[in-house]
Parts: sequence; structure tokens; C-alpha cells
Amino acid sequence: MTMSSKVDHAAQPEVSLPALRSGRRPLVPLIVAAAFLMESIDSTVLNTSIPTIATDLRVMPLTLHMAITVYTLSLAVFIPMSGWLADRVGAKRLFCGALGLFMLGSALCGASQNLEGLLAARALQGFGGAMTTPVGRLILLRSFDKRDLAWAMSFMVTPVLIGPFLGPLLGGLITTYASWRWIFYLNLPVGAAAIAATLAFIAPDPEIPRRRFDLKGFLLVALAFACLQLSIENTTAPFLPGFMRLIVALLIPGAALLYVYGARNTAHPALDLTLLRSRTFRIGVLAGSLCRVGLNGQPFLLPLLFQLCYGLSALQSGSITFTAAIGSLITRPLMVPLLRRFGFRRLMLVTPILGAIVIAGCAGFTSTTPRPLLMAYLVLSSLVSSVQFNAQNMLIYAELPPDRLSASVSIAAVAQQISMGLGISLAATFLAVVGNPATGPVQRDFTLVFLLMAVIPLLSLPQFLRLRSEDGAEVSGWRADRKAKPSDAIPRFWPGRDRRRDPA
Repeated sequence: MTMSSKVDHAAQPEVSLPALRSGRRPLVPLIVAAAFLMESIDSTVLNTSIPTIATDLRVMPLTLHMAITVYTLSLAVFIPMSGWLADRVGAKRLFCGALGLFMLGSALCGASQNLEGLLAARALQGFGGAMTTPVGRLILLRSFDKRDLAWAMSFMVTPVLIGPFLGPLLGGLITTYASWRWIFYLNLPVGAAAIAATLAFIAPDPEIPRRRFDLKGFLLVALAFACLQLSIENTTAPFLPGFMRLIVALLIPGAALLYVYGARNTAHPALDLTLLRSRTFRIGVLAGSLCRVGLNGQPFLLPLLFQLCYGLSALQSGSITFTAAIGSLITRPLMVPLLRRFGFRRLMLVTPILGAIVIAGCAGFTSTTPRPLLMAYLVLSSLVSSVQFNAQNMLIYAELPPDRLSASVSIAAVAQQISMGLGISLAATFLAVVGNPATGPVQRDFTLVFLLMAVIPLLSLPQFLRLRSEDGAEVSGWRADRKAKPSDAIPRFWPGRDRRRDPA
């Protein structure tokens, strides 16, 4: 695949950071994180509620899995146009509009009386979510300079890690003690609060040079990602030859369309693959996504293990796996001092190894393992994953100039979406291969699958070895001639800290 381009990016005007009062700046990552949490929960919240919804809508439970597939498919298809739209209408306006669409989709989901209405509403939700994630990331990148970016972006990964664990628990609680429709109605006040806070506290967009929309390129990548996403989704279906033929039938044209797109030579591509020429961006996206595939399989496998092998209810299982969110919360204040002390290269080499260890450690779980020990282990496991995800997200943007940010968030969001789906699908496929279809998976099957998934993060190490010690130093604050000081972990823009830098 070639990535040639006639664009002289160095000649493009520099994009300046928007002016923002120091007292308001810490609110920006909180606003974006709240929107991310709402979107992340919605990716998994239906899992434990499918039987109840299927009964209410008078359809088979397996048919209702289409509601999950339609949502993820809509995400994959529309993410590539998010960067262009952000430049066209402004990131702040697009973020509010995307939240509004997500709320509208949520309201229609809650009011659905049949499967067709629910699927259409989920597609609308997915379109709103496809704009929310990359554009929220773009707002963060444009609101902070690189030396303050590590602190700000540490808020962004926490919802992504908490969502897969909180979603099933929240879905189980609402379905058990209220109507399943409140799963969607609860998005309305959260979304409204996020829109109001965005309008009040996020600065206007800087001047961005407009570019033409690459319609042909968008159609190519949208169709390619639709094929790839459907192929990934179908690996979770029963492991039968018919499904294998469908997977291959979708995977081959998806890969071919991506190749055709990469061979095109256009001035303003829908996905700017020339960004992969940046070494840190390429390593962060490709190697980081490979590491994520292994780590993303764990939240899928653990609830199944607890319910199928240990006999726990969905609510009991969710109450255990939710403790993993504590690890994500612990990680957030640790990221800045960790980056300043070790730099990107050391963290990116150590975290895949630790990730492989904690995934493999799940193979030692049994039905007699004390629940407090399970919970403590999940906190540790989530802490490792959170450090890796945070460092990867910061590395991706560490060396990019401001005028390339809107193009970069689309590629990063697509890679994140595919790695998340692929991690779940690989785990499901491994479980189907090693298990007995007649009896279903048993303890030894989960043990083997955890060990297989633990190998995947290690495959990213050769690429992470290509990082240099000084890569991303402006973001991490790492310097070879000194160790981090405690004061370095305090954001410079925090109210009361160095007010002379910000006369506003």
C-alpha cells in the first residue's frame, strides 16, 4: 500500500491554541470524559438486558444482537468523516451536534416498539457516537499545549476503560429494578448537561483552513470498514462453516478496498494515511492497537467465566468486574509522574509485558477463588491496562503539528474501534474453537483462551523497540539529565499555580 500525497503540510498555516481562562481549562477534560463515558457504556449496556428486551419486543434473543452490531457498524462507517466535519463546522459545534444526535437516538431507542425501530435508532446513536469520540479528543488536543497534554488526556482513557465494566452492571441493575427503556433515557440528562457545559466552558474553535471533502475516498473507506466490522462481528457467532464463509467473504473485499484507497493520490484524503510516515504516530496506532487487542479480550471473557462456570448471576458478575474501574481511577493521577520519570519508550516496553502477565494470571482463577482476591486482581489488571492505553494515546499525538490533529483523530478512532471489536471477536473465536459446542465452554477452555490472549500484547514489542528515549519528551516531560520532581506532576494551568503565565 502506498501513501503518496502531493500535499505540502509544512506550508499549511499553523493552528494556534484557543484562548481559555486557566480556571476553566481543567473543566474541558471533565466535559469530554463525561461524553466519552456515556458513549462507552452504550457499547456494552445491552449485553445483560437482551433477554428482557427480546421478550418485550417479541423477537428471539439472538436476533437482538443486531442492535449491538448496527451500533458498532455505524461507528466504524462514520468515524472517517469526523475530522473533515470538525474543520468544516467547528469542533465545538460538531461536538454539541453529535451529543444531540446521540440523545435523539437514545430517546428513540427507549420509545421503540419493534426491532426495526430499535435498529434504526441504534444506527442514529452510532452516528452521534462516531462524531463524539474523535471530536472530543480533538477538542482536548486543541485546548492544551504539549507540556500540559499528558495531564489532560489522562481523563480521556478512564471512561473507555470503565465503560465495558460499568455497562453490563448498569444494564443489569436497570433491567432488574426498572424498565429496560431507562437504559437509554438516562443518556438524556447526561447529554444535556454535557452540551450545556460545552457551550459554557469550551473555547471557540481556532481558524482552520477548509479542505474539500473526499467523497470517493470516504465511500471506499466506509465500505471497507463496514466489511471489516461485519467480519469481526460474525466471528462471535456459532463457529460453523457457513459463518466462516461469510467472514472470509467480507474480509477479502474489505482488505481490497483499503488497498485501493491507500493507492489513491489525492490532495485531501478522507483518511490521511501520510500521517503514518510519522514514526511515533505509526508506532502508537499500529503497535498500540495490537496491544489493545489482547487487553480488550479480558472484559469480555471474565463475565462469561463468572456466569457460565461459577454460576453467578449477571448482577453478581457485574459487581465483581466493576471493581476494575478502581484501577483506572488510580492510574489517572499517576500518569504525569510516570511519564516524567520513565518516558514513553520505557512505559511502552514494560506495559505489554505486564499486560500479558495479568491476562495470563486470569487462567488461575477457579470457582473457589475468594471474591476479595478476584476484585483486588482486577484492580491491578485495570491499572496496567490504563497505563498502557493512556501512554499510547499520548504517544500518538506527541510529535504531530497542530494542523494535522483533525486528520489524526479519525485514524486513531478507527484503529481503536477495530482493535476493540477484534479483541472481543478473537476471544470469542478461541473460546468456540477450544470448547465443546454440545456442552458449552468449561473452566479449562477459559484457562487456555486467557493464555492465548496473553500472547497478543507481546507481539507489539518489536515495534515499541523502535521508539527512541527522547520521543515525545515535550509531552511526557522526560529528560535524561534529571529525575522527575513531585512538583512536575502538578499541571501548570491549574488555578493558583503560576498565574502570571495566564493574565486572563
